[in-house]
Amino acid sequence: MRYFTKNAVATCLVDITIFFYVVYLAVGRLPIIDDVRDLTALGLVLGLASRVIGGPIRISHQWAAALGGVVFLVFGVGALATQHQSFLALFMASFIGLWIAGEYVRTGGRS
Repeated sequence: MRYFTKNAVATCLVDITIFFYVVYLAVGRLPIIDDVRDLTALGLVLGLASRVIGGPIRISHQWAAALGGVVFLVFGVGALATQHQSFLALFMASFIGLWIAGEYVRTGGRS
């Protein structure tokens, strides 16, 4: 797969997760997603798939990316375990933050 195609697929997976989160906030319940645990599981699966498909990026500050990934997993496991909306919000914020940071690194800081 070419770099652009891999990046597009990884971004699409992130967009699907964000879409389901926004719809969940607006409606409260979806046919497939009933509660916080379902949405968190979807986010973890699609987030990790996005990372695998997007491929590792070698950057000078690799420790920051690893720390962000650990925070992502901690909030995800916390949301799965507690089913609190606050953990879900923190999980989604870390999810979106990692995606934005990854796109910034991929584009080299260019807009």
